[in-house]
Amino acid sequence: MDLDALNVVGLSTACQEQSNLYFARQSFDPKYCYELFRRAIVSQSDEAWTAVYQQYTPLVKSWIHKNSLWQSQQAAHDIDEVVNRVFAKMWRCISIEKFTSFADLASLLRYLQMCVHSELVDIGRVAARHTAVLESETLFADAESDVPSEEYQAHQTSASAEQEVTTAAQKDALWHLVSAKLNSDAERIVFYETFVLWQKPRQIAAGHTDIFRNTKEVSRVKDNLIARLRRDRELHQSLIDLSL
Repeated sequence: MDLDALNVVGLSTACQEQSNLYFARQSFDPKYCYELFRRAIVSQSDEAWTAVYQQYTPLVKSWIHKNSLWQSQQAAHDIDEVVNRVFAKMWRCISIEKFTSFADLASLLRYLQMCVHSELVDIGRVAARHTAVLESETLFADAESDVPSEEYQAHQTSASAEQEVTTAAQKDALWHLVSAKLNSDAERIVFYETFVLWQKPRQIAAGHTDIFRNTKEVSRVKDNLIARLRRDRELHQSLIDLSL
């Protein structure tokens, strides 16, 4: 079937049919779903983006429920709002130019899954900062009493919260700067999980057996990536400007 001849409704229907085959462990053709993403991001079709959202919301919700970070957050957050934020993150991070680096549907979905984890990490950071601020206020309120240890603890809590905010901001800035320099799905996974999630090569390899055959392959991608980024003068100057 000619993709150009299909409108968004036709693409969405074909995408759903092929997805059903995939989940039934039958032979399927991912080109319809990939084209739906392409029209949403490259052609900037609102209709296509709505179709992508409707098609993949159940999958995103399943990833959220399976993520260990969600277990401690779900009581305080509406999952539909989290889903909206996940898709918004993907929309912001994949520009028209960057879309060409996603060779197939699998790479797009892996990136979408990374956005799920990233968003849950962000939510956890906000909650942690809020808790730290509340604890600091409570401890400082008691600082007039003759209990030096509480005053010291209040100071330590405040300093820790400030450091956490600074570190989180630096990580976000680093990710946005470097993401535009990454050339493959393997590089995106290695950089994000190494420098944002602080994962070891062994952990990265275990979590992405479809991308990496072993730990050595992860380390090779990481070493080559770091060497290339170090030679990037534009990136180096941007990091200096941000004091990273």
